Amino acid sequence: MGHTESQGGGCEVCVVRPMLTITQRNTKYCYYPPHKQAGILETLQAKGKEWCTCSGRCVLSVITKRVPILSWLPAYNLRAYLPGDVVSGMTVAIMHVTQGTFAITCLMTGKVVKQFATFPHGHPASDSARNDSDIMTERMYTPNQVAAVVALTTGTIEILLGILNMGSYSVFLSDMMVSGFSTGAAFHVFTLQIQHILGLNLKSYDGPLKLMYTYRDINKQLFTANPVVMVISAITISVIVFNNLIIEPWFHTKTRVPFPIKFIVLTAGTLLSYLFNFHHKYNMRIVGKIPTGLPTPTVPPIELMPKIVTDCAIICVVAFTVSFSKARGFAKRHHYKVDGTQELYALGTSNVVGSFFGCAPIAVSLARSLIQEAAGGKTQITSFVCCSILLLVLLFVGPVFETLPMCVLSSITLVALRGTFRRINDLRNVWPVSKIDAMMWIISFLGVVIVDIDYGLLIGVLTSMLILMGRSQKPKTARLGRVPSTDVYLDVNQYFVTLEIPTVRIFQFCGSLHFANCEYFRQQLISVTGLDPYVIATTKSLEQKYQQMPISCITPSRKGVEYLVIEMSAVSYTDSSGGNLLSQLSKEYQEAGITVCLAALSGMLSGTHSVTNSGMSVLLCL
Repeated sequence: MGHTESQGGGCEVCVVRPMLTITQRNTKYCYYPPHKQAGILETLQAKGKEWCTCSGRCVLSVITKRVPILSWLPAYNLRAYLPGDVVSGMTVAIMHVTQGTFAITCLMTGKVVKQFATFPHGHPASDSARNDSDIMTERMYTPNQVAAVVALTTGTIEILLGILNMGSYSVFLSDMMVSGFSTGAAFHVFTLQIQHILGLNLKSYDGPLKLMYTYRDINKQLFTANPVVMVISAITISVIVFNNLIIEPWFHTKTRVPFPIKFIVLTAGTLLSYLFNFHHKYNMRIVGKIPTGLPTPTVPPIELMPKIVTDCAIICVVAFTVSFSKARGFAKRHHYKVDGTQELYALGTSNVVGSFFGCAPIAVSLARSLIQEAAGGKTQITSFVCCSILLLVLLFVGPVFETLPMCVLSSITLVALRGTFRRINDLRNVWPVSKIDAMMWIISFLGVVIVDIDYGLLIGVLTSMLILMGRSQKPKTARLGRVPSTDVYLDVNQYFVTLEIPTVRIFQFCGSLHFANCEYFRQQLISVTGLDPYVIATTKSLEQKYQQMPISCITPSRKGVEYLVIEMSAVSYTDSSGGNLLSQLSKEYQEAGITVCLAALSGMLSGTHSVTNSGMSVLLCL
């Protein structure tokens, strides 16, 4: 090997490499074959021995992995993180108290509650689903009991999925799918806040096209909007935006403690509403009565679990996907990692424990997560502060925030959505790079906005899987030629300076070769190289039969080709179907008078049974 300075100013490296078959390489370099793959029984025995072997370090590692607070709490930086966590926790706690919950899982839980709960004064959904004989023979369940057993069933499924390590399949949630889904979900939150900011009383819709129906109602009632509510909303939004653009950057240069603008706005809104009686004077919607006290722990009606397990499985998938997609978004923004399996354990444990206190299934709250981040939250201490304040509110001070206007809460949420709406830039950035990824973003976004969040999530995941399968089934192919005076081989259709060796065709396949794309491999090999073994063999036999009458269908480009080289540096895997195809192609081209060679195989691929038994010459560039 040597190197010289090229005329263009770069460095040229000259590499001399022997051309060896697999057998020659193994003999020359003392190949040591890997251990024979263990059978099922041996594998189970080895795994059982591994699982039963325990040490103190192993136990500690498992505990810290599944209870992460034990690893990050000792390293907690009080000075850097505590002020922001406290302010953020206080802000989010007030929003929890005053706004309650609005998540897709609660909507899905509500459908199950309508189906199985008995309402004190009747309910349209329950009346249509049951008749009088069913009500007389079945046990009566309150809405809280049904919601609790839904949480218990959902949590149990999530924990089982965590034990099976199903969180690792979260890798199939592509960044573009998550970005489009998150932006579409932000439009749902935005639409919910609009009615409070304008002071409208709108009908609530469920199912596909609900956003379209909501905006239709907004358009009809726009001239009946409450002007006082609109003024207060405009003032609230202006104050928060002014803080974000002017006060917060200046305040950050003086101290690391975030300026608690959202907490101040909430407190001021509550106080002014109480002093000037906004609710009665201006017909302004307020939070209203906030119940106090803690529920008594009770066991949910377990006998309902078999009847609702299908609904709970769907809720489990939706809750995990929504929560993990947002968690991964925050992790990417703040440069840390998240574990899908650990998220399943966390969601499942929270649901199981909460079910004994009448809680519904939990999932991420898009608006409050954004507000927690914007208010300066850094660690899970934010949740501890938030829960501590919620406990105090439930026990003592809940009624203090009963006069808080809903338009103030909606204004805070609306400003917090700015960060999510900026993810539309992902579409603009990816469009010039990959139209397929851009279409994935658009389909996920439109599925959420036009249909609904749960259906949109399904559409996005299915689209992501189909694109992944399509890319795996139809990898890129090329016909290579040599750059003159070099050992560089490039696509002849993209680099016009390349020249092909007259007696050689080089075909490049950039992807795994397996049963799903074997036919595609054959078609591309014939199409790209222009060498159809059946046509060539038939033509040669006819030429031999009629030597005085050459067949005109043989083009000059096909004459004289003696070798077909399949460049496989980008092929990382091939199964038995792929190996059989290579063997069959070798025989077909051999009958046509062309020798097929495999070049640039990776070390792992060259040692596989499907390649070594293909029966063709394998040339390794070492």
